[in-house]
Amino acid sequence: MAAIAVVLDHTAAGALYDPKDPFNEAVAAFYVQASGGLGDLCAPVLSLTAGDTERPGLLGYIKGLRFIRIEAFDTDAAVTATELLHRLHRPRPPREHASTRSPPDPVLQQPHRRMPRRNRPHLDDITATTSVAARQASA
Repeated sequence: MAAIAVVLDHTAAGALYDPKDPFNEAVAAFYVQASGGLGDLCAPVLSLTAGDTERPGLLGYIKGLRFIRIEAFDTDAAVTATELLHRLHRPRPPREHASTRSPPDPVLQQPHRRMPRRNRPHLDDITATTSVAARQASA
């Protein structure tokens, strides 16, 4: 069986830290497998730092666990992360017809005019007619 590599982000590390977390058992199972040599657990230090702001003591707890390797965020990691982000957030190519067609001329619209207050239906009138019609239909 091949070893599985798992990266713990701040939410997974928080689940391992808090026994009341609903995902505690699932993340703890990864730790047990790593302790048996069946997996490799890594935790980026930036994720742990973010998790420590939400749950104080998280970084110290994870640092104290033997089978979790804390990965430093150095220049190589920053370059790799930046390349991945650029691949994920590539701008879309422009549509073919967008450059060939000119934008439509704006249509001038007349300003909206409100109906005079004396001509507007009132809520009481609407509910009264609805309830009268409902009474007649049920009778």
